[in-house]
Amino acid sequence: MLVPAGRLADRYGIKLVFLLGLATFVLGSLGCALSDDLWLLVGLRCLQAVGRRRSGAYQSRPAADRHAARAGSRLDPDLVGDDRAWVPRQDLPLGGLLVQSSWRWIFVINIPVGLIALALTIIWAPSTVTAPRPASPPTSAVAGC
Repeated sequence: MLVPAGRLADRYGIKLVFLLGLATFVLGSLGCALSDDLWLLVGLRCLQAVGRRRSGAYQSRPAADRHAARAGSRLDPDLVGDDRAWVPRQDLPLGGLLVQSSWRWIFVINIPVGLIALALTIIWAPSTVTAPRPASPPTSAVAGC
């Protein structure tokens, strides 16, 4: 998932791919919260995973590209797409508290957090589309055949 997401980020911009991944994750969370069928829940969890990986496309970029994107940005690019950088490891106790009332709350909590993240990304993240890299020459041309 990460390689195609990185390729899409190169072509259409990191911000757009991040937003699409985050929106997919939020929609998957909404579907999981409303699901009454086990196999539908499993499928929607897979959709969540796809969204999570797509929103992590930023992490697949070389460090030099990430730091170059910092110029003119109001956000630290090292925080975008990496929830481990700004969310303390309180998810286990919080998850335990949430499931006391219903297991659905594990998915419901993702919706407002995801919507806030979408809004903040739209407002503050810079739109960056990198210049396309030149195509590699065919192998036979390199070998001199």
